[in-house]
Amino acid sequence: MSRKYRITCEKCGVFSTYERVDVCPRCHLSKIKCAVEFTADELNFALGHTVISPEIKSVKTPITAQDIPDKNNNCNDSKKTVGIIPSPPKVETDIPKPTISKPLGVPVTNHESSVDIAFSSNQVIGCDNIKQTLTAMIDRKDIYDATGGKDGTSIRTQSIIITGDELSGKSLIKKVIAEILLDHGIRKNKSIQVINLEELIAAHSQSGMKGISQLFEKIKDVIVTFSDNIDKAFIQQDGSLKINQELITSLLTVIHRRCTEITFILESSKSVGAAFINNPENKHRLVNVDISPYTKEELVKIAEKRARNEYRCSFSPEAETMLHNLLTVENFSEDYSSGNCINETLETAYNRYTKRVKMKKATIGMFEREDFMWTNADWNEVKKVRDELDNFSEQTEVIEAADNLIKSAKINEQRMNNGLSPLQNELYNMLFIGPPGSGKSTIAPLFAKLFKALGILKKGHVLEIDKGDLESPYTGDSASKMRAFIQQALDGVLFIDEAYTLIGDKTKGKNSGHGEEAMEILLNSITKYRKRLVVILGGYQNETENLLNFNPGMPSRFPTTINFIEYSTDTLLSIFYKSINSRQIDIYPGSETEIRLLIEKSKRSPKFVGARGVMTMIDNLNTIANDRVAKNDSIYDGIVHSDVITLLGNYNDDNSLESLLAQLNLLVSTPDQKKLIFLYPQISLPIIPAIAVY
Repeated sequence: MSRKYRITCEKCGVFSTYERVDVCPRCHLSKIKCAVEFTADELNFALGHTVISPEIKSVKTPITAQDIPDKNNNCNDSKKTVGIIPSPPKVETDIPKPTISKPLGVPVTNHESSVDIAFSSNQVIGCDNIKQTLTAMIDRKDIYDATGGKDGTSIRTQSIIITGDELSGKSLIKKVIAEILLDHGIRKNKSIQVINLEELIAAHSQSGMKGISQLFEKIKDVIVTFSDNIDKAFIQQDGSLKINQELITSLLTVIHRRCTEITFILESSKSVGAAFINNPENKHRLVNVDISPYTKEELVKIAEKRARNEYRCSFSPEAETMLHNLLTVENFSEDYSSGNCINETLETAYNRYTKRVKMKKATIGMFEREDFMWTNADWNEVKKVRDELDNFSEQTEVIEAADNLIKSAKINEQRMNNGLSPLQNELYNMLFIGPPGSGKSTIAPLFAKLFKALGILKKGHVLEIDKGDLESPYTGDSASKMRAFIQQALDGVLFIDEAYTLIGDKTKGKNSGHGEEAMEILLNSITKYRKRLVVILGGYQNETENLLNFNPGMPSRFPTTINFIEYSTDTLLSIFYKSINSRQIDIYPGSETEIRLLIEKSKRSPKFVGARGVMTMIDNLNTIANDRVAKNDSIYDGIVHSDVITLLGNYNDDNSLESLLAQLNLLVSTPDQKKLIFLYPQISLPIIPAIAVY
């Protein structure tokens, strides 16, 4: 064992060395004192204790008894050697005694284990950075309790703000953190007080900093959380997020002043969390813990744990491979990175598993590969929508676009089940180009239903707006309205008819007012909400091309263009009878010739707008039938032949032969009279009124 010597130097102070020296090895001064350092075992042996460590037995240098103090601290002058203890030097009375700090008496507790257990019991996987932060905070609390807070390290000086993406599990983590801190006695009252976020907003809007102080005035020695994400305190009426630095500063000031009485736990987005952390009033009182996206391995652990605990099922090797394949795909793992959506995957797998159990094709308690076969589409619903689109078979580009979406979804399903990235566009926005009444407004909702059935959109609703909904004489008002409409349309389709009217025609010097602001907001939102919003713009060919030139990014944001053609008479006739049936209106079965004639004559009018004109025609027929029933005080019997002839007469501005013959079909009853009219129309047509009287 090497002997240690204590060196006392006037310049360098006290330090140890393994060599006896006469000159300071650091500053080379000769005025030093060198003394032997005894171990605890050597002193115990010298004082008569019986416990000797193995190190003592290996010491070979003997010391004399006179150099060793007895139990009464008196020197023994005897020359008799004692054992094998080396001889210590004479006691130097002027050597300063080293100061030995008393132990703090802090109980050694493995807080990491208890924190892990708390997270596991709440089925939270990962979050290692959060666990480390909590463990450090609890350790500080232990030191604080042992020292009475005199060392300056105190859990009481810190609160927490949890940041993360949407659906990242911030609310669950907030609950777990609060329970952990509560169990470890961070606050004396051991209670959690939840403050309504609306109360915080109201208090600040009324009295500012003073209002927030009064809100927490009577709260002491508790953990405080808010009822909702703190971001909602900064959401504007149009749905945008505007950070209020004054509110942040006021809340941070209260956190700082009440740090010895209240532990705050907040949750927010990363942008709002950064505003809190970087605010000058923070003063290190608020600790940020960020929820990082789960890794693939962590997601698999989450799935296995929940399958075991909630469904009493384990994974077969093939099922686990299938889950790995799904999580390998970048788009899939991005959507599922929060871990919450794993519940949907397991619920779907369990439904398939139960069906196999009923059919006696499953091993009890075991998920198989087919339970995790990925599909994002409801193929039964897809078929229903596709059948509805067949009613517009004349619009060939509509059918082609729908079929392309369905084919792409099937190919992606196969790729996903083999662990390959999907071959799909991130943007599904469309341009509907065609004349009025060609079915653009009718087909937009069908595409919305198709997007939902294919799993592209969650809701699949349609919000239809036009220039009138966005017009405003005030600067910024059109942009605000557009933001509000976009928020309403999220997870569905936003259909804007004649959107080019928002920007005007710059080639003709026409000013668009503030519509360009709205279009800029729309373009930015298309990128921001590309996975939650599909935008369809409708209009004419030339005007739509002018719209595409409004911004260089317009063409790339609308990758699909569908050209609508004007409906033929046969198609409009089919639309007429389908609409009659859907509205449960009875019509005289022998009126098809007259209805066809009505459609033909209507198409000649510039006011006729295709399918929309057919709907107007049905409304007019129904009005005529209602007037007839009311005049005769009879029972409503649907649309009869005379109602059709009456409407046809309203269209008879040119006294065409076709129109007069249709009227004759109703008025003339004898075959001979009809034959006479067809043989000699020039002579007979003027006498139709007379025949009617006759």
